[in-house]
Amino acid sequence: MGTKRTWTGKHICFCLAVLILISFSGCGPLEKTRVKTEVETEARQYLLRTRQLIAQGEFEGALSEVQNVLSLSFREPLEDEALFLMGLIWVHSGNPKRDDAASLRAFRKLTGDFPQSPWVEPAKIIVVGLEEKGRLNQANEELRESLARLKQTHVKAPPHKEAQEPLLRGQRLLLRGDFEGALKEVEGALALSGGEPPGDESLFFLGLIYAHPANPKRDAVKSSGSFERLMKDYPKSLWAEQAKIWAGMLRENDRLNQMVDKLNESVKKLNEMIEKSKQVDIEIEEKKKREKGK
Repeated sequence: MGTKRTWTGKHICFCLAVLILISFSGCGPLEKTRVKTEVETEARQYLLRTRQLIAQGEFEGALSEVQNVLSLSFREPLEDEALFLMGLIWVHSGNPKRDDAASLRAFRKLTGDFPQSPWVEPAKIIVVGLEEKGRLNQANEELRESLARLKQTHVKAPPHKEAQEPLLRGQRLLLRGDFEGALKEVEGALALSGGEPPGDESLFFLGLIYAHPANPKRDAVKSSGSFERLMKDYPKSLWAEQAKIWAGMLRENDRLNQMVDKLNESVKKLNEMIEKSKQVDIEIEEKKKREKGK
């Protein structure tokens, strides 16, 4: 009988151990779910404050709030929105510390880590716009460098001497920033050239005058027209190859400007969307407070 009691006691202890193990294994997922819910609620509060601060123009505070979201565990359901808001903060035109590179990093992480997120499509639009803007800035920088090199260029005397003097005067006025004076002189040189050199060089400098970023009467259409005419009328000219490069760059600039306009319009729509989302969150928070007060 003693043996039976010992066996029964062991059996009972084993059953209790199994029950305890099952109990703990059951509590684990429940506890994890509870913690995840609490963290998600906290993240939503951070995001709400982020939107409010963006709307108020307090970008440093907004950045701090959205970084709080990214520092939380169990943040996956809201990390995509946090990354989008971070990118928006960095690209916002009102942010004095605007950083396009930081904005691109946030948007690219969003599109890479959360391809199914509803925030991906608007992020892609902004990424394309920022990339195009970067190329536009580079193109303008190349234009400024080209004009600077012109100061060191020794102009050879062309066959048509009567056209040379106004052309030289026009080049000097261009380098001084006198665009109206330069235009008048170079157009005079073109008229005197009679379809011979320096008509090709005159057309090239007409294109430069109209393309110059500092020219208040800058005209991309007239600039492109001058370069196109140069390529057509003087296909073997040394200036024709440079004109081809400039004409292509102007077309690219026009496309980039259109992309920037689309980007600005997208940012405007996104701000409106964030404002609506902020209002919904406020209403949800107020509803929760009323329910707790009952």
